[in-house]
Amino acid sequence: MSDKPGRRSIEILLTIPWAIQPEWAKQMLTIARRDGLTPEAVAAELGQPLNNTRTVTVREGIATIPMSGLMFRYANIFADVSGATSYEALATDLRVALDDASVQAILFAVDSRGGEVFGASELSDMAFNARGTKPIVAHVSGFGASAAYWIASAADEVVTSSTGILGSLGVCMSVTAPGDEPDLFDDREIEFVSSQTPDKHLDPTSKAGREQHQAIVDKLAGVFVADVARNRGVTETTVLDGFGKGGTFIGTDAVAAGLADRVATFEATHTALVARTSRGGVL
Repeated sequence: MSDKPGRRSIEILLTIPWAIQPEWAKQMLTIARRDGLTPEAVAAELGQPLNNTRTVTVREGIATIPMSGLMFRYANIFADVSGATSYEALATDLRVALDDASVQAILFAVDSRGGEVFGASELSDMAFNARGTKPIVAHVSGFGASAAYWIASAADEVVTSSTGILGSLGVCMSVTAPGDEPDLFDDREIEFVSSQTPDKHLDPTSKAGREQHQAIVDKLAGVFVADVARNRGVTETTVLDGFGKGGTFIGTDAVAAGLADRVATFEATHTALVARTSRGGVL
């Protein structure tokens, strides 16, 4: 078996479902396929700083938690060097901010096209269940798409900049089809599946295989839709019919569709949050 570093990255991309804009999933796969995959190469391709560190800043009692770049459940080569975010780190940041007595409110600074499905629902639950503890506001300055919106929608209030792009609900998953050609690393693989479990790894090009994989993404998307409906205080039908059906909304259109509550800059949102908390106001 090849020990090329890209193999592990491709395994990550092809074996888990994603709540991400499709073009970014394709870009990650293109990068992972290349020879000489290194942290520096990933950073150069994705245009993000190599030595990225996520930090929570507290200003005037407001803890700002960055939610940017691609989103993964745990740290990996993409999350480590491309300015990406891990749900694990976000959960820690949120927990610390909630427990810190000097923090009066929490502001998610969102600019992400989405990421891995696994872990997104749990983090959305965590933010939703924290309502009433401290005010939580999500501000979308660029993209608040897919998994990023899944989490941001759990805030007490979702604010977008005039050019913020919100939505892209849904789940996608890629699979490799069997064939006689070498795999991405010029290896030939022969797979054996136990006779007792014939449905363990169905050929995705077969009818049964397609149905099996479609059922997976549909079920995961159902969890996504249910969480967003709960978070936004609407019915699942409203989300399915009115939240873009996988498409996106910009600024005021996102507000009109119900994905966001109002349009404001990040600084205006921060200032308003300071004013509300200083007078004991409720969002």
